[in-house]
Amino acid sequence: MVIGFTQSAAAAGAAAGFRAAPSLLQALAPLWTGLLLAFLLCPLARILEDRILQPLFPGRALPAEPLHLVQKEETRTRRLRFASALLAFFLVYSLVALLLFGFLFLLLRGLHLPAEEDLFSAVPDSPFWQRASSWFLEQLSPQLKQLPAKLTALLRSLADGVVNLVLGTVLGIYLTADRDFFLQRLRKLSHLALSMGPAAHVGEVLRRLYGILSLFLRGQLLDSLVVAVLSILALALARVPLAPVLGLFAGICNVIPYFGPVIALIPAVLITLGTGGPGKALLAALLLIAIQQIDSNLIYPKLVGSSMGLHPVTVLTAVFAGGVFWGTAGMLLAVPAAAFLKVLAKKVLSFWPD
Repeated sequence: MVIGFTQSAAAAGAAAGFRAAPSLLQALAPLWTGLLLAFLLCPLARILEDRILQPLFPGRALPAEPLHLVQKEETRTRRLRFASALLAFFLVYSLVALLLFGFLFLLLRGLHLPAEEDLFSAVPDSPFWQRASSWFLEQLSPQLKQLPAKLTALLRSLADGVVNLVLGTVLGIYLTADRDFFLQRLRKLSHLALSMGPAAHVGEVLRRLYGILSLFLRGQLLDSLVVAVLSILALALARVPLAPVLGLFAGICNVIPYFGPVIALIPAVLITLGTGGPGKALLAALLLIAIQQIDSNLIYPKLVGSSMGLHPVTVLTAVFAGGVFWGTAGMLLAVPAAAFLKVLAKKVLSFWPD
């Protein structure tokens, strides 16, 4: 009886731990955001510090200097690190805001919605289209009843996202400014937890992981650039209004797995529906869908996979498995996870005798 009670308590504790894991991850969302921002912006902060701030505010040579001058130089270095982190975050956030407002300005400037009677007159007057519109309204009416609840949930999610972004930005700035301090503490912790040999192997694996993530981000950005160029050319040949803006937006949305192509379709369909009618809107949608399919099955596996040393079949399999088991986040992280597992497997197999 005691053994059965102990097993039941252990099972209940494990179940409670699994239930608490998502809450813990959600509570630590600002920390993950800060780590991601620091990882992305550390190279830019280093460039700003070495190329701009250090030449503008040169320091003294440390050897043979009195102790108070050495401390003063260390203080200057910390301030330059903090200034470079602030400047990197400011530049990136300003660029994102400029692109966003520029896109919205061009979108609203080029969007000329017709009058209501003109919009409905563009729909063919036939029994098929009448039945199709009636069916669409019937399917839409239940969704409209749930609209207030969905808007409330959306606003709550947006508020949580803004809070996480603000806190993550603050953490990211400090992590970027004091990166050497945190890396040194991480090395000391690894040497305390492990002996010298395993700690060196762990450090090597972490350095390889950093290189994998860097290559993944470069491949992702290059893939988004290719999608943007192809979308601009296709929409321009189809004489779709605001083709450069819509193509650029499609390239940016390409970074978001699964939902990105759907988000890219919305402004393209709305603009062409208001300016060219349903036929032009359908053509724009088909062009963007075709480009996304070509990218997902041919371009993305080749670009990202080759940059990380993975076969295109491995990339497709990893993305499919990640989407099945872990949803959108699994699709986004499947490729770097597969590359990391490959590096880890090679490291483990290197210890086995031939």
